[in-house]
Amino acid sequence: MKVSSRRAFYLALYAAISLVIVILIYLLTTSRDFPECNASLSTTRMTPNGTVTSGLYVNIVRSGWRRATITLNGLAYRDRKKQVIARVLETKYHYHRGFYYVAIEKKILQSMDNFTYSDAQTFLLGEEKHYYVLKIAKLNDDNFIMYYGRQPELLCSVTRK
Repeated sequence: MKVSSRRAFYLALYAAISLVIVILIYLLTTSRDFPECNASLSTTRMTPNGTVTSGLYVNIVRSGWRRATITLNGLAYRDRKKQVIARVLETKYHYHRGFYYVAIEKKILQSMDNFTYSDAQTFLLGEEKHYYVLKIAKLNDDNFIMYYGRQPELLCSVTRK
């Protein structure tokens, strides 16, 4: 009897280890590394409140398992008024059917950031929220397109593969 119980224990241990290995292989093959890239954007938009000229630099780097850090630095001018955006966004992401879906979890404002909720509709992401979902699609080996909603917003060039 001792031989069969010991054998059953080792068979169960072998099955558990095999299951863990299969799960890890599945996770590693289905996950995609987030594209580390940067983009710059300069726009002039006509709004009901006047002409808005803005420039934005976006830098995206991986910062852990399914995590990325997005740095936004830019200026927006409207009627001789200057708004500065300088923030770091801590995000998590997942990959599904050719797209990276990015959810912003934490927003860290730098001391020079004076970008307010009322200014947000004239700037890149449309409105100020605590939770954004960006969609990033691969255009070619060196470029990705960032979407906010259905409209493409930025062309992001790969900095490191």
